[in-house]
Amino acid sequence: MVAVAMALGMGFTVLGLTHDAPWYFTTVAALPTLMALMHFARNSHSGLMLEADTLTLFKDRWRHVIHVGTIRSVRVTQWSEGQGDIWLDLEDKPPYRIPGYCFGSAAELADAFCKRGIAVR
Repeated sequence: MVAVAMALGMGFTVLGLTHDAPWYFTTVAALPTLMALMHFARNSHSGLMLEADTLTLFKDRWRHVIHVGTIRSVRVTQWSEGQGDIWLDLEDKPPYRIPGYCFGSAAELADAFCKRGIAVR
């Protein structure tokens, strides 16, 4: 998606420059390109690792580790056609929502929890 925004922004910017468009048109057309370049330069990455005894969530420098033994159950909620929310019901703590940027498919993650023997609701 970032590459598409960058390509469109560059295309409109070049089109504006070659046709002597006003500066305000060229500037607005260049904004998606600048934002995409900032995204590529930052090199943001996120995800999760579900191992035998730990669930590790990460985004850039942030990292959160949850021991699998403290997870009582997993709830998958979906309010619309988009990506579902995944909530972990933990032993001695309030429910914890896994951020959406940490996982790709809620169904695949729920299946992975089922394979570990954790109840999914």
